[in-house]
Amino acid sequence: MVHGVLQGLDLDPCHPIEATVLTGSGITRRAGLKLHRSTTIERSMARGLPVTSPVRTVVDLATGPDLVEAVTILDMALHRRLVTEASLNRWIASNPGRRGVCRLQERLKLAEPATESPMETRLRLLLVLAGLPRPSVQPSLRNESGKFLARPDLYYMGHRLAIEYDGATHKDSVAADNRRQNPLLDSGHRILRFTASDVLGNPGAVVALVRRAIARAG
Repeated sequence: MVHGVLQGLDLDPCHPIEATVLTGSGITRRAGLKLHRSTTIERSMARGLPVTSPVRTVVDLATGPDLVEAVTILDMALHRRLVTEASLNRWIASNPGRRGVCRLQERLKLAEPATESPMETRLRLLLVLAGLPRPSVQPSLRNESGKFLARPDLYYMGHRLAIEYDGATHKDSVAADNRRQNPLLDSGHRILRFTASDVLGNPGAVVALVRRAIARAG
C-alpha cells in the first residue's frame, strides 16, 4: 500500500515510494519501491488505490528515525483530522510491545493539533528541544474587556510573549500583519517574528533571542 500523500498529508515527494506488504506475501523488490513487511496491515482505499488506513499510515510515518519530521507529521494529521489522539492511543493500547510503540507514545506527547503549518511545528520543537518552556499554540488573546486581540502562532502566557512564523505569503500581507500586531503591542505584549531562514539556517540565534526575551520578563 502506498503511504502518505494519498491519505491527504502534505509531504515532499519521496523516491523511492514506500509501500507495506504482508510478511510472506512473496512480493519481492520492485524498481522505484521501498518495501516494508508487516504481519498485519490495516487496509483502506484512497483515490481508488489500496492503502494502509489513516491511523496505520500516520503510525508508520511517525515512528521513523527523525523526531522533528515525525512530530511534524503528527501535527499535520491531527490538525487535518485525518486521525485523532484517541484513535492513535487506541492503536497504541492494542499493540503493546510492538516495535515503535514507545517511540510513538513519546512523540505524541510533543504533538499540538492546533499547529497550522510544518514550519510552525519545527519552530516550536526548536524551542522545546532546546529546553525552553513549551508554548501555547494558536491561543486567542483578549484584553481586559474581553475584546479579541490576536491569535499568535506560539505564546508564552506568563511572559506575555507572542511568537510568529512568517511564511512565504508574509511579504504579501505585511501591512495587514502589522495592523494586527498593533493591539498586542498596545496591550503590553511583545512579539518576535521568525522566517524559515531563521529556523533552518540560524536556529541557535532563534533560541537565544527567545531565551533572552523570557528572561527579561522574569
